[in-house]
Amino acid sequence: MSIKILFVGDGSYPMYARAFYDAANELVEVEAELMDYGDMNIKSIAHSDYLRRIEYHFCAGVNVININAELVRKCKESNYDIVFLYSAELIFASTVRRIKGLGAYVTVYHNDNPFTSNGNNYRRRHYLKTIRLADIVYAYRKQNIDDYLMAGAKKAKLLRSYYIQNRNFPIKKVAKDKSFPRIGFIGHYEDDGRIEFIKDLSDQGIDVGVISDWPIINGHMKVIDNAHNNYNEILNKLDIAIIFLSTLNNDTYTRRCFEIPMAKTMMLSAYTDDIATMYEEDKEIVFFRNKEEFVDKALYYLERNEEREAIAEGAYKRCLKDGHEAKDRVREIIKDYEDSRNI
Repeated sequence: MSIKILFVGDGSYPMYARAFYDAANELVEVEAELMDYGDMNIKSIAHSDYLRRIEYHFCAGVNVININAELVRKCKESNYDIVFLYSAELIFASTVRRIKGLGAYVTVYHNDNPFTSNGNNYRRRHYLKTIRLADIVYAYRKQNIDDYLMAGAKKAKLLRSYYIQNRNFPIKKVAKDKSFPRIGFIGHYEDDGRIEFIKDLSDQGIDVGVISDWPIINGHMKVIDNAHNNYNEILNKLDIAIIFLSTLNNDTYTRRCFEIPMAKTMMLSAYTDDIATMYEEDKEIVFFRNKEEFVDKALYYLERNEEREAIAEGAYKRCLKDGHEAKDRVREIIKDYEDSRNI
């Protein structure tokens, strides 16, 4: 007997709601559908209709009402076992009540931290109401478990990020141009002091790769073009991939903790107790705790190929062993559903 799951969210990007849907479709025991906002002409990406982008931003308007009506209609027509709302800020609490009344087991998940004071509280008003109604709320970060429970969630549980098997993998013979930097951070810029780390390393004459939203302050900072579309290839080309953590989201780990190892590239990461539970220091990951350590360890491992490659290989094996692929997360969701129903 298959389990029917409806995934709901903005499917514009392959690593979010669509990743769960694609992963579920690879499991023989699952019958999956995706209700993608993009199919209904509301997207967060630049080429979508201007007025509909306004609706998307404020989570209000005719199209938002239609999305909620469509969700109720689908749940009436199909007897879904699980409705998984991925960062579903457009879904009203009243809609969740209605689909629960139809027998759906409702789960909610958000990859951002919904409890930070970054000006998005109005946008998240529907989401923060739905967490009180959901059968289970999945927290991307450990610290948000208590936040969800205090906000009225019936049950809250950690559901970490993941890598995607067909997007994150080692390339055996990746072409490495001598002009391409050997170390880099393939992530967004935040004004949290991270640029000082990059500056101190590049001041040593080391080329450091960054993406296009970073301010370039010296000639050794190299912008890596088209990083989003060539993300896995770029990770494979790097000898060392840096991990900084978002202070906006109060992150203690990041999706890159799983994507980088799958490229068999060594992680040079800001230390947290959380990441230290996932990887063994100096055997599967290299940590830095300040700028001096960052520079010293970057220089050390750039000169020691065998040690660096052994650490990268260790992280790759650990990531596979512990199960951090998108399908592993779908299996967690199914197990929680079956436990709740005593199946």
